[in-house]
Amino acid sequence: MPPRLRLLLLSAVLSSVLSAMGALESHTPYHSASDVVATPDSAVLLTAWFHNCTAAQKCLEHVPVRAEWLLDGLWTPIGETTTDGEGKAVLAVKAPLKPGTVKLRWWYKQQPAEATLFVIRPGQTASVFDIDGTLTVSDAENWKDYGRRLRHDPRPGGPKLRANAVAAVNGAAGDSLVVYLTGRPPWLGRPTRQWLNYHQFPDGPVLWMPFTRDILPTQKRVGEAKLAQLKSLQNLGLTFIRAFGNASTDIHAYERAGIPKSRTFIMGKHGGEGGTVRGGTAYPVKDKLD
Repeated sequence: MPPRLRLLLLSAVLSSVLSAMGALESHTPYHSASDVVATPDSAVLLTAWFHNCTAAQKCLEHVPVRAEWLLDGLWTPIGETTTDGEGKAVLAVKAPLKPGTVKLRWWYKQQPAEATLFVIRPGQTASVFDIDGTLTVSDAENWKDYGRRLRHDPRPGGPKLRANAVAAVNGAAGDSLVVYLTGRPPWLGRPTRQWLNYHQFPDGPVLWMPFTRDILPTQKRVGEAKLAQLKSLQNLGLTFIRAFGNASTDIHAYERAGIPKSRTFIMGKHGGEGGTVRGGTAYPVKDKLD
């Protein structure tokens, strides 16, 4: 069994045990909203997921939610909708006329989920980063952190950073839009953003798997789900000039998205596979990303 799949199963078992011991709150919100990339004045779908944490992630099915965005310094209602059977809510809007960023907020009762709409300019270049095992020291760090959150004892800094990771992302942000494309499920959206902000990573759209089943570490699931998101961004006009990952599924997605192997940096044991650039155990701060 692949290591990451073992971690997923152990996490589910841990959640059930802690719940039986009374260690979990019955209704801790794990709501999250997806960042969105769009072109000026285009139709775009805004998406959010609403979950409560019990023995496992409990979807809030068929509940009313609303959304708003920050335009010209004012929070303006966008619309209202109802979640589906997986706790997912979708609203269709038209993007602003000018490139830039727009803050978004979704609400279930008084519980928020925040995101950002990135309106890109024509010909925008981008660099894509996986998170677990790429910006962190291993895939296990995320699930260790989730276990600590279930026990209400999270570490302030969250998962351990890979050496020089922040410097590497800042370097990429100098000439491109940074896209964080993670294999994490939607209900880890909030702690993911908290972790990125805590370590002062540069701003950029944070995208995760649209369905929990897609977090399985296989080419059919996480590999194809990442590829679909990359192609969607390319169809909007983004040009990926470099990519960073750590897993064979990352190599699969980046290769099929047409990102040059000479600019595909793979950290850890898969580094160098398939003609990619070997990243090693730390980012070399003195080396140029190109």
